[in-house]
Amino acid sequence: MVLKLEAKSNIKIINPAKDEETKYALQNMDKFNGIIFTGGAMRLNDMTDEIKKHINFASNCFEYNKKILAICWGYKSAQLRQEEKFCLLKMELI
Repeated sequence: MVLKLEAKSNIKIINPAKDEETKYALQNMDKFNGIIFTGGAMRLNDMTDEIKKHINFASNCFEYNKKILAICWGYKSAQLRQEEKFCLLKMELI
């Protein structure tokens, strides 16, 4: 969706379950304008190691004061650790 709206966007997809990818993202956060946490098929109630990594990554991302859009699963995982700081962003559909 982002590329359709802004074709020249430079996007890096990160899998929070992969430590090397989250390490790269956090070490290079100054290169990103914002963060999008997308949906997924996982259930927060399961609290697997993978889910804990997602939540931890989301929590770490808030430390950088970047614009954040969280959708579905992404919203739930981000909200768990940052409920008091998290706000919904309004999107205007074109």
